[in-house]
Amino acid sequence: MILSWFVQIVFIGALVHSPLWLKVAYGFFSIINLLLLTHFPLVVYQWFRVPKWKRFVGLDVYSQLDLQPQDRSIITYLKQHSDNDTVIVEGSGESFTQNSHISIYCAVPTFVGWKAHEWLWRSDYKAVQDRRNEVEQFYVGNDLESKKRFIHAYNIQFIIITEREKKLYPTIKTALLSQLGETVVTDGESCLIKVFREDPIDFSFNIHNNK
Repeated sequence: MILSWFVQIVFIGALVHSPLWLKVAYGFFSIINLLLLTHFPLVVYQWFRVPKWKRFVGLDVYSQLDLQPQDRSIITYLKQHSDNDTVIVEGSGESFTQNSHISIYCAVPTFVGWKAHEWLWRSDYKAVQDRRNEVEQFYVGNDLESKKRFIHAYNIQFIIITEREKKLYPTIKTALLSQLGETVVTDGESCLIKVFREDPIDFSFNIHNNK
C-alpha cells in the first residue's frame, strides 16, 4: 500500500499533460488506495481488540483464576509436587485463551501448548498438528493400551481434566483416563490424575554402539 502511494507521487507530475482516460484511471486507483488506507486501522483493531473490556481484571496473571476458580486446587498441587522434569498433558487450544492454562500458571512443560505459538517456535505446522492430534486421541480414544503407550513414550506424569478439556474434546473418556493413575485432586468438574509410574523410554542414540 505504501509502495502504491509512492508510485502515485512519482507519476503525478506526468499526469498534468496526460490523456483524460489516464487521469480517470489514476483517480480510480487513488480512491481504491484511500479506501484501503482507511480500512487498515479497522483490521488492526480486530486483531488486537479485547472482546469484553468489562472482564479485564488487571495485569496479575493469577487474578485470571477468578474465571475458573475450580482449577486453583490443581495448580496449587502441581506447584508443590512438580519439578523441572515434570511433564503434563492438557488440551491444546488457540493462543491467548485459557487453554493450556495449567502449564502456564505452574511453569511446567506440557506436551503441546498454544497452537500458533508452538508453530512459530518450530516453523513446522505439521509437527505441531501431529502432537495436537495425539492429544485429542489420548483424551477421546477408547483404547486404554494406546493411552498407556502415549504416557510411557512421552514420560507424562500428570493428566489434566478441566472444563477446558471437556469443551475441546466433548467425547472425553474421563472414566478411562482415571484408570491410568491416581486422582489426586478433584474440585468441581476439574480433576488431576497422577500417572502410575513406569520407567520412561530412553530415546538417546549412541552412535558408537549403533552402526
